[in-house]
Parts: sequence; C-alpha cells; structure tokens
Amino acid sequence: MPIREGEKFCKCFLADTEKEAEKLLKDYNSTLKLLSNKVAALTGLDKEDLYQEGIIGLARAKRDFDEERSENFKIFAIYKIKDAMREFGTTQAVTIKAPQYTKDAIRLASVLRELLVKAGEYPYIALVDMWNSSSKYVNNDPLEKSIQKARQSLKNLADRSHTSVRQLLERSEMIPTLAFAACKDSSMDIEDENPENTMVNNLDAAETISRIKEYLSEEDYNLLWNRYVEGMTVRELAPIMGISAPHVSDRTQALLEKVRKLEKDLRRKKAVLYESNTNTEETKPRHAG
Repeated sequence: MPIREGEKFCKCFLADTEKEAEKLLKDYNSTLKLLSNKVAALTGLDKEDLYQEGIIGLARAKRDFDEERSENFKIFAIYKIKDAMREFGTTQAVTIKAPQYTKDAIRLASVLRELLVKAGEYPYIALVDMWNSSSKYVNNDPLEKSIQKARQSLKNLADRSHTSVRQLLERSEMIPTLAFAACKDSSMDIEDENPENTMVNNLDAAETISRIKEYLSEEDYNLLWNRYVEGMTVRELAPIMGISAPHVSDRTQALLEKVRKLEKDLRRKKAVLYESNTNTEETKPRHAG
C-alpha cells in the first residue's frame, strides 16, 4: 500500500490498540467493499487494490479526526476513504473520459462547498452529505441565497442529465481525474476546455459574482451567473438573450473585463481601508489611567 514518505499512523495503524483496530476494520468492512466496487466499475482499477487504499484512508481518518470540529466520525471516515481511492487512481495514471455533466457537477459542487464553509459547515464531508447539509439554508441572508442558488443549479444539471442529484454527485466524486476538485477545502479549481471559465476560478465563482452584483445590471448579472456558475453554453444562452451565440461570447468577454476591473478596484479599496484603520490604531493617543 503506497503511503506518503514520512507519514505516521496510530500505534496499530488503524488505531492505538489491536482490539480497537480490529473493531474499526470490522465496522467499515462493508463500506470499504462497496466503495471499492463502485470505483472499480467506474475506472477499471482492481477492486482489491482499491480496498487496500481504502484502509489507508480509514487509518488517516482515525489519525486526523478532530472531535472538536465534528461529532460524526463516519462522515469524515468516508471522506478520507474516498480521498485515498481517488489518490490511488491519479497515481496509476488512469485516464477516464468523464462526461461533461460530471465536470459541471464538480464545478457547481465546489461552489456550493465554498459557500457552506463560509457558513460555518465542516469542509471534510462527501458531496452527497454536503448536499444534504445545504438544504437547511432557506433564509433571506445573502449567503444563504447564494447557497440556494447553487443548489438550484445542481438540481437543474441533474434534470438535464436525467438523473438525481445524489447519483450525479456520487458518480462525479469518484472519478479520479476530477478528484482534486472534489476534495479541496477551498478555492477549488477544475480544468475546463473553455478558457473563459478560468475567470470563475480566479475570482472565486459565486462569491465574487455576488459581491459585484450591485455594480451590474440584472441582465448582465444573470448572464454571468448562468454562464459561469450555472454552466450554460453560449448556444444555450443565445435564444434566452435573443442574440446570436457569437454575440453572447463577445458580451461575456466584455463583462469579464468589467468584472476584473471591478474586482481589482474593490480589493484595492479594501487594502487602503485596512491600512488606514491600522495606522489610526497605531497613532491613537493613549489616555492616562
């Protein structure tokens, strides 16, 4: 089993005592088999090798679990098991021709995960658990509105793919070529054949679009959201906008330049404000007690 150089585990690999290690393996044996069979079917990798990699993930989960961050070890364990299996797939140089909808699912799920982390959710959970957790955000808070909009985007994608959101996320998450996007904590990027989509990665997707909403017209804002968060193509947007696909592309390019300038100005103003506040604190006179 390939373990990173210098990586340390519990005394008995899975746990601190032999008895606890045996119990942990017994408790998660069926989960390890189920996940290794799923990944083997998707990738063609040997399921026995995947099972062994899953054990490494389980050992990492036992070693790294922080009870102060979460009370549910099983959720964290499944995350780590999947992560180890995905890691194995990438080291084997497995090339999987992933359908576009799975790439879109990972991109949208990455946006949703970032929003949930900002809302205080535990980041180390599988995509399906993340999806279930996001259902409780229904208020009028701007962040919760963004969460609901990201959820709706995933629902729309699942409908277009003729599947459920759960099946869509499970399949997308277990494809090794997409794994790096599924398991990052924040600032998740994913390669896209369309270079325009790198703008979303550079500007933190939904957060940036939400932040600049007040500076754009409703039509421009919806165009950016549909193109770069919803994942609609220029051909899909053309009839909605009432213009040709090339014109949609030209308009999005012009908006990108506007967005980049707005984001740059916002960051500069934030830096100036921070520096001003810092200097004020440093020069504030102290009154004798």
